[in-house]
Amino acid sequence: MTGSEPKPEPGRCAVSYSTADAGAVARLVAERYGLSGPVTCGFLNRGFNDSFLITAPDGARFVLRLSGCRRRDRSQISAETAFLAHLASLDVPVAAAIATRDGTFQTEFDLPEGRRVAVLFRYLEGRQPDPASTADARLQGETLARIHTAGASFDDCSRTLGLDRLLHRNVAALLALDEVGQATRDCFARLAERLADEVSALEGLTQGH
Repeated sequence: MTGSEPKPEPGRCAVSYSTADAGAVARLVAERYGLSGPVTCGFLNRGFNDSFLITAPDGARFVLRLSGCRRRDRSQISAETAFLAHLASLDVPVAAAIATRDGTFQTEFDLPEGRRVAVLFRYLEGRQPDPASTADARLQGETLARIHTAGASFDDCSRTLGLDRLLHRNVAALLALDEVGQATRDCFARLAERLADEVSALEGLTQGH
């Protein structure tokens, strides 16, 4: 706990993570999104984000993602939803975000640990891919290629994904952890160097967003 955080009352513990009630989530979605009629809500999973399945009276389904407190700032989420909207405009099969009644693509819910950002996404029908299926692997590859191609025309290039963001920054953050022993640090440093060399030696690679 830092000095800027409120201290809990004597005998009570501060809350760092809580799970929103599905009924309360349904009411907030109905208030803030232009979905027809009352909606139902079911809890899907918890983790880095919490996910809820939202079902409208006409059977249309959506997924509400409730981000962890302070996990992402709003500018990052804005960049994500803008990129998904760009892909959807080019007929790439992605779960684009749904606008709220005021036209924005994110809203906030108040929970005991603080405000958490929520985004409502379209529900994509599908199934789990078969790891042994070459047809499934081909379809996944084709879809990723479509995302990569469509991303080249995305206007916001502030978050270009290259070795620096995908590899070097993450490895540096890992090596900075006090819990990581020296032998593990050396191993990850060698792996990162080898991976960077191998990727750099490949020809014809382009960066994505």
